[in-house]
Amino acid sequence: MKCSFVFYSSFYEAIKELPPDIQLEVYNSISEYALFGNEPNTSGTAKAIFFLIKPQIDANNQKYENGKKGGRPTQNNQSKTKQKPKHNQTITKAKPNDNVNVNVNVNDNVNDNVIKTICTEPKIVSMPEPINSIIFLPLNDKSEYPIMQNQVDEWTSLYPAVDIIQELRNMKGWCSGNPTKLKTRRGILKFINGWLAKEQNKGGGNRAAPSGESEATRRLRLIDLQIEQEAKDAAVRDGENIDSSFGAV
Repeated sequence: MKCSFVFYSSFYEAIKELPPDIQLEVYNSISEYALFGNEPNTSGTAKAIFFLIKPQIDANNQKYENGKKGGRPTQNNQSKTKQKPKHNQTITKAKPNDNVNVNVNVNDNVNDNVIKTICTEPKIVSMPEPINSIIFLPLNDKSEYPIMQNQVDEWTSLYPAVDIIQELRNMKGWCSGNPTKLKTRRGILKFINGWLAKEQNKGGGNRAAPSGESEATRRLRLIDLQIEQEAKDAAVRDGENIDSSFGAV
């Protein structure tokens, strides 16, 4: 187990752009791997950032192990046999200076007592986008919560009568119209599931026509659904609170 490790400023510049909870996950992943050699079980953005940083940690650990063995061996530059000058030369070539001591011992030891924060390591110039993000919902800390494809798939199975993508757009419109009621990162999933559950109970926008329904009855039902949807869209545009239970968490 090591007592310290090298943390480059390029690591910090890349990680500080992430949401706070993902930042914490990346910092923990780096520390666990650099100090104890435990490869973290992460996913998404945190996993992508960790695998960008991992090769540099491996290189530093190898230098640390080499340093414990005494560093590189000193090269012996005097082992070569000197060439005697030829007697038939009119100008004798200068002999190499035997008193020159070339020190080629490079200390690769990593200082265990200091965590370096500044170095010439190239910065990561771009951040990977969240994988399979569908839409972003604004949060009360000015950041955004990415909705992933696997979440959409799960909600589709939980709320089969609801058009999940359209309702997510409606949520984003509601958040834009109600900036003082935006959710926290901790409470946004409760808000989403509450919204979708309410739409499921109402029948959503994908309700199947009852068996044996006549054409006239079907048209009336579709008109009712259209009026209901237009009223909902108008409420979102006017900034109305669709449900008092959706207050800030």
